[in-house]
Amino acid sequence: MAKNNNSGIVIRPLGPIVAALAQYGQRLFNPPNSTIRNIDPAQWGSPLQPVAPLGPPGASPRGFDIWPGQNLIYTPRADAEFSALDLRELSTYPLARICIENIKDILISAPVAIQLKKKAGETKAEHVKRMKGDESILNLSRFFERPDRDHDWGEWLRLLLEDMLAIDAGCCLIRKTFSGQVVECPPLRGDSIVRYIDNNGWTPMPPDPAYAQNWWGLPYVDLTTDQLVYRPRNIVPRGTTSSQLYGMSPTEQLSTEIEIGIKRLAFVLMYYTEGSVPGVLHIVPKGTPPDTIDQAMRWMNSELSGDLAKRRQWRMIQGFNEPGKDEQIVFAKEALLSDPYDELHMRRIAFGYGVSPQRLLKQMNRASAEQADAAAELEGSRPYFVWVKSFVDTIIQRKFNLPDYEIVIDASREPDPKVQAETITMYVSKGIKTPNQAREELGDDPDPSPMANKLGIITATGFVPLELIPGGATIDEKGNITPAPLLQPNKGEENNAASSGNQPGKKGKPAAGEESGGGKVSGGNPNGKEARAEGAPEAFGFAAGAVVDVEQQLGKVSVHDTRRAVIHPGRAAPQTILARHKMERILARSRAIS
Repeated sequence: MAKNNNSGIVIRPLGPIVAALAQYGQRLFNPPNSTIRNIDPAQWGSPLQPVAPLGPPGASPRGFDIWPGQNLIYTPRADAEFSALDLRELSTYPLARICIENIKDILISAPVAIQLKKKAGETKAEHVKRMKGDESILNLSRFFERPDRDHDWGEWLRLLLEDMLAIDAGCCLIRKTFSGQVVECPPLRGDSIVRYIDNNGWTPMPPDPAYAQNWWGLPYVDLTTDQLVYRPRNIVPRGTTSSQLYGMSPTEQLSTEIEIGIKRLAFVLMYYTEGSVPGVLHIVPKGTPPDTIDQAMRWMNSELSGDLAKRRQWRMIQGFNEPGKDEQIVFAKEALLSDPYDELHMRRIAFGYGVSPQRLLKQMNRASAEQADAAAELEGSRPYFVWVKSFVDTIIQRKFNLPDYEIVIDASREPDPKVQAETITMYVSKGIKTPNQAREELGDDPDPSPMANKLGIITATGFVPLELIPGGATIDEKGNITPAPLLQPNKGEENNAASSGNQPGKKGKPAAGEESGGGKVSGGNPNGKEARAEGAPEAFGFAAGAVVDVEQQLGKVSVHDTRRAVIHPGRAAPQTILARHKMERILARSRAIS
């Protein structure tokens, strides 16, 4: 940088600016050569060179087969089988509407929270400590309490889910101040948004317009991706241009099944609302000319074809009753208003929307029904939780410019208080969560007792912290503690101890009380258990109910001592466990001193 002293003009070098502009305009795709090396077209059997591309110089790949003048088509879903209005009509089918509203209820009832993204290798305690006192979390949480300053979180989310489930076009407007601060995110009608594309078929980036909102079928205002969040959940190419740009909602996936259900429902409705005497045939007197009967049948077929209402009305046909007798009236077979297809139909609709059909079907085994119901709802609603998280994360990370923050939705939260209590009790009784962690999940204040912050198990005698359970002990499903068994000498040591005390020529084990290798093998055992062989680890402490003074044993314990403390199964009570814990601390201290 140089300065002209006479004029005061600052002269800046243009090299960095030119380099920055060149980098900004740098192409992101450079096509390869159109010929393949080492291919000789004159050689026999040569694969020859490929056909030269027809695209102009500088052409790059396109996302799909776009129409020339695609952006002049301002009608959403112009070549789609169903328009947005058609899909909204299909979504009013009662069974479909039940499923849609059930999904909304499940998603808005799930607990949500704003948090920092967890770093790799970060523990939960470190993560919570890092989030403590974060102002951005507080501001985002307050914002999403009423994202559009009119509706609360549940009402706002319902509007988005309605467009996603019916037409797969959930979107919201981003309104900012002049300083760039996001003020509100009001939802827009997804069926009023038309998408634009760039030269390659992708969504144009700002400051170019990417969307337009229609007003009475005409473009009303253009929008950029900074001003509108438009997130189709499921784009499925199906041979049309609209299928490349607009999503395929669950309602559109179930369109055929829903149309069948609408026709069946209309038939049932006509059964109750149309006709005088349903399903009646009148046998007319004998002698009616065949031409008259044929004419009547043709008229009947033309009248009844596709007309559910007229099928429920009175009809007359040729009969052969004798003169003077009453006219014969035959009631047709009663209409079958419900059949096995109804259950199949309900299962298909419920599966398509991702909800459980159990509450609509005949009850089976209660336990199996409840288990299947819970599994179906959790598995079916999980994709919608993922879409909601992606939608809100886009607002947080791109519109608020906070890439390190995210929304967390607890999809596994159990709404049934009884099941929730059983689950939390299991976590505490199995040593997975502390009692205070369980209280925190329930929204209660932590207990001041130190034991409430420790992991443990629940036994028949109460809560036992994990740190007081003997090493090597096993715990069964009911919480019963089984201590580790006594160490037994291996076969080699036992044989050596037995053979070293025998006289020459004498075989077998020494008699009770007989010396063996400078020691004795204990004789009779009041418990009837096998006597301990010489050289086996000595049990001391709370063994077989005999209390040994630990302090007196310290002089006999060395660093390489093979003896270990055991607890008789009959004395595995909390007080003996506490004493055992104290004894182990004394032994550890004595080993450290020696």
